[in-house]
Amino acid sequence: MKSLEALPGIGPRVRERLEKLLGPRPRFIDLLLHRPSQVRVRSRVETVLSAGEDPVTLVAKVIGHRPAPRGRRGPYKILMEDGKGILFDLVFFQGGQQWWAKKFPVQQKFAVSGKVDRFQNKFQITHPDYTGPPDMVYRWSGPETIYPLTEGIHKARLKGWIDMVFTEVWTQPSLEEWWDAPTLAMTKVLPFEDALRALHEPNPQRWAQAMTRLSLDELLASQLIQQQARSRFQEVSATAYPIPDALRQAFFEQLPFTFTKAQTEALAELDQDLAQDCPMIRLLQGDVGSGKTLLSFCAALNVLGAGDQVALLAPTEILARQHLKTLQPLCEALGLRADMLLGGTKARDRTTLLEDLAKGRIHFLVGTHALLEGEVQFKKLGFVIVDEQHRFGVNQRLKLAQKGGTPHLLAMSATPIPRSLALTLHGEMDISAVREKPPGRQPIKTALLPLDQLAKLVTRLDQAIERGEQAYWVCPLVESSQKIDLAAAEERYEALRNFLPHIPMGLIHGRLKPEEKAKIMAAFQAGEIKLLVSTTVIEVGVDVPQATIMIIEHGERFGLSQLHQLRGRVGRGEKSSSCVILHGDRLTPTAYQRLRAMTETEDGFRLAEIDLKIRGPGDFLGNQQSGQVCFRFADPYGQQDLLRIAHQRAREIVMADPDLSQPRHKPLWPLLEIFRQSRNQDNLMSG
Repeated sequence: MKSLEALPGIGPRVRERLEKLLGPRPRFIDLLLHRPSQVRVRSRVETVLSAGEDPVTLVAKVIGHRPAPRGRRGPYKILMEDGKGILFDLVFFQGGQQWWAKKFPVQQKFAVSGKVDRFQNKFQITHPDYTGPPDMVYRWSGPETIYPLTEGIHKARLKGWIDMVFTEVWTQPSLEEWWDAPTLAMTKVLPFEDALRALHEPNPQRWAQAMTRLSLDELLASQLIQQQARSRFQEVSATAYPIPDALRQAFFEQLPFTFTKAQTEALAELDQDLAQDCPMIRLLQGDVGSGKTLLSFCAALNVLGAGDQVALLAPTEILARQHLKTLQPLCEALGLRADMLLGGTKARDRTTLLEDLAKGRIHFLVGTHALLEGEVQFKKLGFVIVDEQHRFGVNQRLKLAQKGGTPHLLAMSATPIPRSLALTLHGEMDISAVREKPPGRQPIKTALLPLDQLAKLVTRLDQAIERGEQAYWVCPLVESSQKIDLAAAEERYEALRNFLPHIPMGLIHGRLKPEEKAKIMAAFQAGEIKLLVSTTVIEVGVDVPQATIMIIEHGERFGLSQLHQLRGRVGRGEKSSSCVILHGDRLTPTAYQRLRAMTETEDGFRLAEIDLKIRGPGDFLGNQQSGQVCFRFADPYGQQDLLRIAHQRAREIVMADPDLSQPRHKPLWPLLEIFRQSRNQDNLMSG
């Protein structure tokens, strides 16, 4: 596939601009796959009164010129009269009076095309798209393709290059068809090259057909790469670990409850994977408080019982410390040693820990990104658990999994994801879901409260703490900002100390040193701090059963999944708990819909479905994951039938031919190359 510089008019400067638009090292195929944002109809009208949201084309007469007053900056306006005698302005923000007077002589008629707006109760078209002789009204009417553009690249120029590739370069089929005839007939999609041409035709029906075909291709490319990642991970054999009956029985005897049906079913899937001699690669999804950590530890006993080691990778030090606090007593009761490695672990302690780890004296190691460093070596690592796995790329997960042999891999996520999206993001993994909470958990009462009721809330909070309860108060910012009128944790902390000087308080946020955060969290867990003011640093992993109140300030600034995670910090004990979401007085309909959903259900999977419908797949996972869903054509949630076809076909292909080296799979090579620029796929390929 040749470089675009083979086309006339594309030199070094233009190429730089095209790279901003099409990506690095653009080729002909990248130009042809530059997706129009829409196909719309530019209507021909007689009067501006008939104009809607889309641009229109009409014939109008020049009535007069109205330049900006002398010595003052302002737009140049040309007064026009349409076919019904309605006056409107053409508005320009550049050019002098002599130039415009020559271009638009008074009493002469012109064809004008653009979007009609109203300003100060007057109709106007600001910088019309086209102006010219009256007979051009026919050329500038009808359906048209709208492209994303960049500075220095105009639509006419871009479309000219696209047409030139089709007529002068793409004269013979250059890509073989990779879908078989039955699939093409079943899905009723266009052949690939027909789809490329239809993508750029100003025909809404053909454009929709092209989008469907290219969506199917993009989904297949994504699924192929994910399945290849899975295949690479499972190329070598792994140790099979049967269930250690005595060790597991001893573990169950420690628990004050029995596993739920959902936990038991998920554990059976983990046991089945661990008993195989090929590495497990599974995603364990669980709602807030569903017991994923205990479930993963129970599965880890299969490995520990055989004398091999287990590692748990956590994204934050707070979460790592929380895991160690939960798992260390369980290990000690079973005669096992659990320890922790953090980035801030002191050099002397680190040296001793790494030596013990290499000699097999540490059975269960918890840590952060520090576990990924090259000097960290296990005697025999049999099982890797990655918590909050969406915060790690596939390459990071596999980097840990490659230490000390070929261990089994379990990724965990406390952010419930609808299955269609989970399949898209994690198609290389088998998926287990735990939808039930352990018995005894009390429901959390959730209420919405406007910020102007804050004083009453503080009074009620004072009374609750006097009764012995503990509370979180979460703010969206660390410190106040002149540009953003939102609550800041530091400012709220000082205000609450003034209101409630008799209540022991703490402040925690991401800018604190790890040892400071650990000290504050320990004091809160011990009950020495009654009110903890925080940012979202406590969003996941923090487990303080005696905390029963969660207050989230400016809840409209958080995503639905994040609100659910924050709410999940309470309701972890036997006492009833409550969550109060404070909001501003100017809620958008979407923000209100999100907040209202929080009061209607505690089911994280249900909230995930609602959130996906409200926000769409591209925005569903928020800032931390937004780079992972980056499809140019496909909508995985809205095109589930296509996703299922692509997923099934990709599994069949990779199972039969992991490297796609067989002649019948040769047409798939350019498909993977074509869609190389999707960030979703780049992340997967890096693994």
